[in-house]
Amino acid sequence: MSIRRCAAVAAAWASWTFGLSASARSFATRSTSRTSSSPDSSFSARATIWWAAAEGITTGYVDGTFRPTSPVTRQAWMAFQWRAAGEPAPACGDADFSDVADSHEFVEPITWAACEGITSGYGDGTFRPGATVSRQAAVAFLVRPSLPAWGPLSED
Repeated sequence: MSIRRCAAVAAAWASWTFGLSASARSFATRSTSRTSSSPDSSFSARATIWWAAAEGITTGYVDGTFRPTSPVTRQAWMAFQWRAAGEPAPACGDADFSDVADSHEFVEPITWAACEGITSGYGDGTFRPGATVSRQAAVAFLVRPSLPAWGPLSED
């Protein structure tokens, strides 16, 4: 997500309740309940989670929870980035990971991320969609879209 988009969305955050879709409003309402799987008023990232739900970046789980302390999988991370970018169609067609079938729930965000150079998967041809995102991978996934198109930096 660009700095301009972050700033624009942050400015809009103050009035988030007025522009939420019904599904985002429902998610945000459920997310404020005091359960172990939703962010309560003492959870430090509560406002950020509401914002991400309002922007459609996160949808939570099918049972209506967010689970703020659960680890993030690689497939979910790619979905977050893809949604934040506006859900663009993948530019290259197929990412060709052996463990991401055309019918995989997250095939479009994963393919988009591969096409954009955000991820290249593992050396064995897998993406490992259900694996937890490591700290180093998280930084790489965030930084790669901002790198110059002329390739990696040399050591000279």
